[in-house]
Amino acid sequence: MVTQQAIYQSRLKAKADGNGLEVGFYGRVARIARVHQYGLRDRVVAGGGDVQYEERLVLDLTLHAISKITDRLNYQFISD
Repeated sequence: MVTQQAIYQSRLKAKADGNGLEVGFYGRVARIARVHQYGLRDRVVAGGGDVQYEERLVLDLTLHAISKITDRLNYQFISD
């Protein structure tokens, strides 16, 4: 079964340049994720009425998971 969290994770994008690395949502996906993360109002369809969305975590990352991701990214860039 595909969970909502797995769908959001599959839409994460990475951008890198000489100054650093960003991992996040971009464009339309970023707007949708922000609405769901913070429980904002948005339209379901263009021209439709506003709907108040429930606040819910888009990515439920623990501090341990964030630490592991950071360590791996640091290792990857330091070892290159």
